[in-house]
Amino acid sequence: MLFRDIVGQQAVKQRLADICAGQRIAHAFLFLGSEGVGALPLAIAFAQYINCTGSKADGNACSVCPSCIKYNKLVHPDLHFAFPVIMKGTETVSDNYIKEWRQQIEEKPYFGLGEWVRRIGGDKQGVIPVSETHAIINKLNLKTYEAQYKVMIIWLPEKMNEMAANKLLKILEEPPAGTIFILVSESAQGILPTILSRTQTVRIPAIDEADMAAAIARQHNVDPQQAQRLAHIAAGNYVKALDIMSDDENQAMRLEYFKRMMRVCYTRRVPEIIKFSDELAKLSRDELKNWLVYALHMLRENFVMGLDVQQLNYMTAGEAEFATRFSAFVHINNVMQMTDEINLAIAHIEQNGNARIITMDLMLKLTVLLLTPRP
Repeated sequence: MLFRDIVGQQAVKQRLADICAGQRIAHAFLFLGSEGVGALPLAIAFAQYINCTGSKADGNACSVCPSCIKYNKLVHPDLHFAFPVIMKGTETVSDNYIKEWRQQIEEKPYFGLGEWVRRIGGDKQGVIPVSETHAIINKLNLKTYEAQYKVMIIWLPEKMNEMAANKLLKILEEPPAGTIFILVSESAQGILPTILSRTQTVRIPAIDEADMAAAIARQHNVDPQQAQRLAHIAAGNYVKALDIMSDDENQAMRLEYFKRMMRVCYTRRVPEIIKFSDELAKLSRDELKNWLVYALHMLRENFVMGLDVQQLNYMTAGEAEFATRFSAFVHINNVMQMTDEINLAIAHIEQNGNARIITMDLMLKLTVLLLTPRP
């Protein structure tokens, strides 16, 4: 993967190229950016750029040297990955899913955790187990095969359990010679502070709207005006733009679930609340968490619609249609409380709480908050 394959992020690409040119390559980097900004593709392109043995031009690896050819297929012997997996035994590691991982990046390099878990047939929350850190140690203790550096890319290190995180810390404190770690994270809060202190942080911002619109139009043969609308709605998240563009069923499901939740809460039908909480509990933890994050997005959009600031709204046509009726119920007197309750539910899901109880409790609280009088 080359820097030119990455949507936007020109300043980040230049910074990474300058790091290589100045021979200021740290032993551990943290690529920090929200979903859909291209942090993982950037990490892969950076690794390829570091180990390219050909002539670099226009800020890109050459793409034709022996190293680049293997990097293009993600089969270079000195390139390693660790990522969330679905446990199928105590010794499950990323290598058990490496075929699916390569297919995912080849077919769609911009993706989120929920999509990845679905690809590998998971109905549980993806994790990076302690068995993974054992595998990392074994790989990195070997000498490099061909490249100047062994590169270990760890996607979503915040999904490590405590034991795995502590073992990773020990590796970072005394890294094997000729090794570069690239941690690709969406939330630094989920990473041990001692790990963060041993990395050089590269912040990946939201993708510029014009850059995203140009990429959508060029890569997917979309009318420029339509591409601009999609880029605006996506608000810097290319994963979201692709989901909207493909009329992704999951996007439609999220909206329908949000509508149902707000309707059963507003009508105060406790039997319907119980029934809906049972249905939500059947989702995987990652799917449920992603949907709750989507609910936060919808609260924000409905609140902004009530303020009548259209240029700050980022909704699809279907979302906007529902918001024209629902936005009146989201206002300054309840929006922060509803946001807090959803964030609390997300935290409880991440802590492996009972999904049925969490969602039922959330909806009962929202039932009260929706009836809060407007100012």
